[in-house]
Amino acid sequence: MKLSIPPKKLWRATVLVAGLFTACCVAAAPECAIRKDTVSLADGKMAYATVGTGQPVVLVHGLFANKEQWNPMVCKLAAAGWQVVVPDLPGFGASTDYKAADDYKLERQVEHLDQFLTALNLPAIQLAGNSMGGAITTLYTRTHPERVKSLTLIGAPLGLGGWAPEVQAVLKRGDIPFIPVSAPAYDEELSLLFVRPPTPSATSKTRAITDYQARYDHYKMVWDTVNDYGDVLCKTPQQTVAPMLVMWGRQDHIFSADNAPAAERCLPGAKVVMLDKSGHLPQYEDADAMVAAWLEFQAGINTAPK
Repeated sequence: MKLSIPPKKLWRATVLVAGLFTACCVAAAPECAIRKDTVSLADGKMAYATVGTGQPVVLVHGLFANKEQWNPMVCKLAAAGWQVVVPDLPGFGASTDYKAADDYKLERQVEHLDQFLTALNLPAIQLAGNSMGGAITTLYTRTHPERVKSLTLIGAPLGLGGWAPEVQAVLKRGDIPFIPVSAPAYDEELSLLFVRPPTPSATSKTRAITDYQARYDHYKMVWDTVNDYGDVLCKTPQQTVAPMLVMWGRQDHIFSADNAPAAERCLPGAKVVMLDKSGHLPQYEDADAMVAAWLEFQAGINTAPK
């Protein structure tokens, strides 16, 4: 199914690549033209990007991130014959109409995702998510199985247990590692997110830190809301209702690889693959490998484009 998007929305993204909880600017642009648009939902607008034609695959970002998190993958997927649809979840990125704490509850994000897919007339999709996006897409698949052909968790999802020891150590000293209000805290966050941290420009780093300082109360409200969902996928384990792949980085410092067995216990039927050289954002650090693994997964379930 091809979306109808006005030509004036065609653009070439430049330097923004979003991490899980913070955005850092790097000198890397997408390899293809990406179209941006917004769609009106019941209680606000959602921004999104699309590229390619063919069967739709929808990619859902994590906490304090945005659709640009997926830039390293989208053009590669489009070149393989897929239509890639990447939303900014309500309250994140350019989807700024959402202010209340309830908007950040995962149940509400599931509702928003359903409204979004309905508005775009996408009745059946391949779905993928990272971290908080992994929890949202799993909950969505459980409640709307008729709309999901397959589900892929790229990077460990929120909801299968507690934070890794590295995150717990930061929390124990009274800081929130995902709301960096100083240069050392910003650098520490990048070291948690990445095996090979990018080097942001001084300007983008200062801009991000200034924003976290100015809007600290808002970010903490979001953190307090989402932090309540640490075991949401294990409270009621359910047999997978669609082919499901979980790709977990062995060097993940957000959700430890030691907790990977929880995926098999709480997501019965899912295939779990450990990534030796990846951390929490393999879609950024190992985009080629992630696309290859995802295409192999699709070929195995006979959903590859004709």
